[in-house]
Amino acid sequence: MTSYHEQLAALWSAYNSRSGRPSPKQVARILKQLSVADLTRMLTERRVALPGAPPAIDVRVENHGSVVILQLLTRAAREWADAYLPEDRQTWGTTGTVVEPRYVLDIVQGMDAAGLRIQA
Repeated sequence: MTSYHEQLAALWSAYNSRSGRPSPKQVARILKQLSVADLTRMLTERRVALPGAPPAIDVRVENHGSVVILQLLTRAAREWADAYLPEDRQTWGTTGTVVEPRYVLDIVQGMDAAGLRIQA
């Protein structure tokens, strides 16, 4: 038997997919059995993704061969970059920061130490 947490995560996964949305009764039944603390913890730990919720990652690392682009997806990531990367850094689009491959490891380690969630 699955836990209520697993059932809720499955319901939200189904809700976020384009096929087979759960009924409101199914969602309500599970939500009634969860405490506010449980639901808050699940959302902050990113175990479930609500529609319109912030991304589950802060930084996405994209390797383009001669350059690496760090996509700074959250405010926390942009604030970290403003604090630790040079002001004259090259940008790519609205969220990307261009980095030479030789510097990526040190930058990603610093981001990880600051608690940012990184997807390579």
